Amino acid sequence: MSLGNWFHDSSSVKIALKILLIIACLGVIHHREFAEHIRNVQDFYVFNDDVRQYIPPFYRYQDDGPSSEDYITNYYLQAVSPIGFRALYQWAAQYWDPRAVSKVLPYLLWASLLVTLGITSWKLGGATTCFATLALTLLSAVFFDRMAGGLPRSFGFPLLALALSAVVFGRIYWTGIMTVLGAAFYPLVTVISGMTMALVLLVLPSKYRGEAVAWSYKKSFAVLLLTAGLSAATALPQLQNGASYGRRVLASDVENFPEAGLGGRYDPGDAPPFDHVGTEVIRTVLSQYGVSVFGLRPGEVPAKASVQVLSAIGLLALLIMILKGFKKQAPEAVTFRLLMMVLATGIAHAVALILLPYLYIPSRYVTYTAPLFLVIIVPVGLYGMVASLRPLKEKASLLTVTLVALFVIVFAGHRGVGYTVRVASHRPLYSFIATLPPDSVIAGWPLGIMDNVPYLGRRNAFLTYETHQVLHMGYMQEMRKRMTALIDAYLGQDIQPLLDLNKRFGVDYLLVDKRHFVKGSPLNPPWYFAPFREQILSLVVQTQGNAFVMSNRVDPAAIFWGGDILLLDLRLLEQ
Repeated sequence: MSLGNWFHDSSSVKIALKILLIIACLGVIHHREFAEHIRNVQDFYVFNDDVRQYIPPFYRYQDDGPSSEDYITNYYLQAVSPIGFRALYQWAAQYWDPRAVSKVLPYLLWASLLVTLGITSWKLGGATTCFATLALTLLSAVFFDRMAGGLPRSFGFPLLALALSAVVFGRIYWTGIMTVLGAAFYPLVTVISGMTMALVLLVLPSKYRGEAVAWSYKKSFAVLLLTAGLSAATALPQLQNGASYGRRVLASDVENFPEAGLGGRYDPGDAPPFDHVGTEVIRTVLSQYGVSVFGLRPGEVPAKASVQVLSAIGLLALLIMILKGFKKQAPEAVTFRLLMMVLATGIAHAVALILLPYLYIPSRYVTYTAPLFLVIIVPVGLYGMVASLRPLKEKASLLTVTLVALFVIVFAGHRGVGYTVRVASHRPLYSFIATLPPDSVIAGWPLGIMDNVPYLGRRNAFLTYETHQVLHMGYMQEMRKRMTALIDAYLGQDIQPLLDLNKRFGVDYLLVDKRHFVKGSPLNPPWYFAPFREQILSLVVQTQGNAFVMSNRVDPAAIFWGGDILLLDLRLLEQ
């Protein structure tokens, strides 16, 4: 169709006007959030905490980046970063600052997510449900929070949304493509998309299989095997590289390595024991939206038992009505294919628990699917529910939009979601570190100021909290060895552990935060997770705050002073 014909096509013009109206309404509702995002993306000192793990390894591909090989950055490049993510940043780092890429990429992915969800919802309920889906997506606390930073997980929602859209449209080949792309960027997508594809082709009657309606089982198996083979080949390099850092850390290792369990490196929910899938669904759904003008989150109710019971009954009744509305609004084949995706999520969660830790953290399977189901099923189900009531049928669109708009207005947006670190002080320190020789290695207490050194100072770190992972046995043991040596050097009274940091471990500079040694300071004694707490407290009691790094003997080695911060050149201590 030519441009002139398209313009004069009333149906096309109507659709275009609806799209423009939706964009305008969303812009008005969320203009404050958009303005906050614009400010955040321009400031390198405002970022997501996890960029400190994934982005610094790519500085080595820039002229002013670290010049030496580094154990930690090699680990992240080889064993942690999926092959597609790594290739993208290696290419981009040749032209742009990786920090800038990590700032812009989430918004490109966010836009693709919104377009995908909008098209999918429009397919099921037209402009009305499209608006409702996009409004709920923009309001959610989950989506951009998981996408900020341009990390492997940033690809999770966009790729799964494309897989969900393929399921709705019945595009089996497209589902297979998402399965393979998941292996390149975020393997969790591969598990869910691949299982969904298998269930649709092997479990559902042929009339529900979309474009595979006429496929024989032989062709279905061939397509599944091809998809599985390509996915495995894509993921294999990362798996092989990971094996060079030791076997995976298991739940049975927690007794000897407390850093892998509760009280260790990871928060509850990311470390064993894990919750069952029902608990994960409830937690994910209730945490998806913000605090209301009344100070409550959606789903929060007063503590009184009778109120809680009535609220639970009311929510359950509403859920049943919405699901009935979705069934009436959506084609039967779509409903069954989506049911296969829900089933795939449950199976993936169960299998991940059984095969822990080889299919990653079980809760992530719910974290990445429940929000997508919610923003599609609720608007379509709500519209279908209202439209099924004869007196309200003609006003179904108006009522649906009104209800969603009221929800959006009542529950505040999340302007800062995803940007979890805002560095207001010590900026001169990071600028100074960036001027040190490219092969420099910096050590310091892993938490706090030191955690930002690789990202903002662009130099390799001996150890940081963010990079202290406990996924592979060899890497975990190396981090334990480094932390033990650092505690002795940082908190001890003897100069020898400091000299050992330089001679044995290749550390050039030590960052000292004097607040760790001031009585009454909230940072005294410095905190770290199990099993290092005992060693820390023992040294603190032994030295009574008289650590060597606080003596005047280190003054000749100090090359930077900034308030409570001291940067020592360890090579000068021997002199």
